[in-house]
Amino acid sequence: MRILRVTILLSVFAVAVSFGDETNAPPTKITIDSVAYSNVTWGTVTPATVTIFYKTGIASIPLEKLPPDLQKRFGYDPQKAAAYRQEEAKQLELARRQQELARQEAEKRKERVATAIQQRFEEEQKRQEEQRQEEERQRREREKAILFSVIVQQALPEGALVNCSRAAPALFYVEGLTGVYDDTAHAIVVERTGDFEYTTTMGAYKKVPKYKYLGRPDDVGPQPDGRRYWWKGGPIEIH
Repeated sequence: MRILRVTILLSVFAVAVSFGDETNAPPTKITIDSVAYSNVTWGTVTPATVTIFYKTGIASIPLEKLPPDLQKRFGYDPQKAAAYRQEEAKQLELARRQQELARQEAEKRKERVATAIQQRFEEEQKRQEEQRQEEERQRREREKAILFSVIVQQALPEGALVNCSRAAPALFYVEGLTGVYDDTAHAIVVERTGDFEYTTTMGAYKKVPKYKYLGRPDDVGPQPDGRRYWWKGGPIEIH
């Protein structure tokens, strides 16, 4: 009998404790600013807000909008809430500034890359144009250049009188052809510049064609087209 009485008392106490826990639990329904939330599960609490999960989503509720009993339950303090919001705003502003700095740096990198690409493009265009001009210059030089196979008749201080059986007249003066000796043969590239006047050792006046010495051609050996000499990057025919 005493055992039955103890069992009944324990059961009543358990029911009372259970009822007490349920009555102390936060409500599962709440209305904030005319918005009703149902099936509420209470989540993270900060000094300024509380997160709730409800039937159709999730929301962050300011503590000052809660009923007084819930404000007390969640430890709401207006000063702490204001300080928390101030710090939160400061952190948000810091993050915004960092994002802005990162965006600006990304724009600068993008501009630097674009500038480098444009610079390389312009340099390549310039290089190609210079190459084209050089090739054109060499072509013009080849067109006006003449290749002679000559025999030196008389070496002079600033040039030489030479003889070429293919030239008309055969005797002419080459300005700049120095360091050669009489009766030696040479393949030379020249261009016509005018006439040369001189007096022979016998006192006779002479006037012969005058050429400017440009250099010696590259002997590349016999080619299929019969030409063996090159000048300024292209073949040149001997006269």
